[in-house]
Amino acid sequence: MKTHTTDIHTNVYPLETRFQKRVMPWLLLCTVILITAIAWGGRHLIIGVYLDRAGRDAHALIDSLIREGEDSTQAWFAIFDKPVGSAASANLHPADWARVNAILAAMEQDRALPKLKIYDLQGVVRYSSDPAGIGRVERTEGLDEILRTHSPAALRVNLPDGPRFELYTYLPGDAAEPPMIVEVYESSDFLDHALLKTLLPAAMLPALVLVAIMVALRRMVGTAQRQLDAQREDVQALQFRLEKLVSNRAASAARNGPPSLIGGHLTDVTLYFSDVRDFTSYAETHRPEHVVELLNRLISIQVAIIDRLDGDVDKIIGDAVLAVFTGADRAARAIVCAQEVLTQCAQLHDLPRKLAIGVHDGAVVAGVIGAADRQDYTVIGDAVNVSQRLCTLAQANQLVSDIHTLQRAGHPEAFGAVEEQTVKGRQEALRVRRWEAKG
Repeated sequence: MKTHTTDIHTNVYPLETRFQKRVMPWLLLCTVILITAIAWGGRHLIIGVYLDRAGRDAHALIDSLIREGEDSTQAWFAIFDKPVGSAASANLHPADWARVNAILAAMEQDRALPKLKIYDLQGVVRYSSDPAGIGRVERTEGLDEILRTHSPAALRVNLPDGPRFELYTYLPGDAAEPPMIVEVYESSDFLDHALLKTLLPAAMLPALVLVAIMVALRRMVGTAQRQLDAQREDVQALQFRLEKLVSNRAASAARNGPPSLIGGHLTDVTLYFSDVRDFTSYAETHRPEHVVELLNRLISIQVAIIDRLDGDVDKIIGDAVLAVFTGADRAARAIVCAQEVLTQCAQLHDLPRKLAIGVHDGAVVAGVIGAADRQDYTVIGDAVNVSQRLCTLAQANQLVSDIHTLQRAGHPEAFGAVEEQTVKGRQEALRVRRWEAKG
């Protein structure tokens, strides 16, 4: 019997493909974001620690300068925020400047500062480890930021002696000192080592956890997909076996769901009914396996031709086959089907028994018949009975059909004269014609 395996039950959700295309990219993105966030946050945290330390060093440095320099320091403070070369700036006594310079240089050496600069709020260098820079107005990214925000700032710069971090600290000043900017340098290697030593473990641990989760999920999804594929193959194989046991219309109704299995509907069809002549005597005198072999040969021939001509095998009852043809040209296809079946069987001289076929066109009710827990999808009605009675009128290798059906089939040739036959269950005689296959 022709079967139509449907995608409804055999398609499996592409879990593995969806996971790789939709979930994995997000997990990888989350991993990158996590590592980036940890690196960014850790870097700012460590730089913040060094800025805080630089701020404390700056306060300690100025406090020490006030204590040790006294009047010289106050004279130096007096020139802050005064234009370079102004009278106030020129009034700084060389001895006072020498005293301040010596104190700052000593503290710079004691604290192992690679470089130290002190600015006023105009950006004028009031002290520098490089004396040539004193009195100049500087504008750097870090200096501009702290002059604008008064918040600590850090800037990585490349100097001739290697990369450095410029750490800027804003001192707001008080009654004893003016506001100023203190810039100290830290070795980039030291900070880079600190960042690498602290951030790498902090970033890699959650990243490794996420990677482990992704690997575990990938394996789980792969296993689930293989199980789904195996289940699909099992369901498909079972469906294929089941659909061979029922008609195509029954399989289609089952696939379409419960509404298609409720009640029945009236429709016009052409019915093909075949039977093996003198089958009972053959079954009595032959072994069961020989009987089954004969039936399988005859049924295989019929099913192949019925399927090719778009018929549907409704049921197989012992040695009898009932097929249903639908559509505008249903009668013509049913007649051609019966003729081809009989012709092929007639040419097989090794068949111990031959077929007889009846074809009738009429109205039937197609639908589910049976109890709630055992049902059959079939056709019922007087037309079914008529097709069976026509089959009983046929002899071996003969097709018998009523003139109404032959008229619908387009009056096929080679049929015999019209006969009036009375069949069981009908009061009126049937007008029929015969066609016989030649061996």
